[in-house]
Amino acid sequence: MTQAPGDRGRPEFQGIEPDIRVALLPMPGFTLLPFSGFIETLRHSADDANRNRQIYCRWTCLGLTREPIRASCGVEILPWDTYGEPERFDYVVIIGGRLALLDSYPKALFDFIVESAEAGIPLVGLCTGSFALAQAGIMDGIRCGVHFHHREELVRRFPTVIPVTDEIYVMDRGRITCPGGTAAIDLAIELIMHHCGRARALKGLPHMVVDRHRASHHLIQQPFENLLSCGDWRVEAATELMQQNLGEPYPIKVLANRIGSS
Repeated sequence: MTQAPGDRGRPEFQGIEPDIRVALLPMPGFTLLPFSGFIETLRHSADDANRNRQIYCRWTCLGLTREPIRASCGVEILPWDTYGEPERFDYVVIIGGRLALLDSYPKALFDFIVESAEAGIPLVGLCTGSFALAQAGIMDGIRCGVHFHHREELVRRFPTVIPVTDEIYVMDRGRITCPGGTAAIDLAIELIMHHCGRARALKGLPHMVVDRHRASHHLIQQPFENLLSCGDWRVEAATELMQQNLGEPYPIKVLANRIGSS
């Protein structure tokens, strides 16, 4: 397996098999936060002395070529290797980002996703990486963790996928999805915990100044929650009524009458 550029040839790696091996595939326009959160969690758990050695955890960054891949913020990273055989890894992680670029993803990516699925390799979609999994045709009837901002787009594009917006990561039949952001840290901890134990998985939290590991069912703050205490009683009352009746939304006129407003 290809190692990090600075690790090649170091004697401490000879004959050592890591507990978990991860392929990271950032897509053009990927979001940097989930990528860095996931890989930093692996890095802190990979070694005992914080010397950045890939001993217990091993990861590599893959690309279709070795050309730089630009994140949505403009930062570029260089892949260490090309796709190759997915059986080298315990997980294949797709990091998505700008949905406008989804239709321009290379066919070779989707072929690699399908090949990984057929080989029984668990596939992880970070941020809109779940859209790439769905585009590859391997998410039909699968529960999919998606950011609430992207839920409607997921349903529109892939109506057979089951969207989940109230969990920070979702595991369903070899498909692991996460809406992104700092939730990628929690997901990485969960995977490391399964392979390396709880102590090693939580080892990096103090270094990353993260208070705790959040379980998958941790509720994400919804975009309307700040309106429940905004200081305008009419907005607060209307928001609470709408929250209590999400299944049968009030028409605007009925809602206004309920709170005594025009």
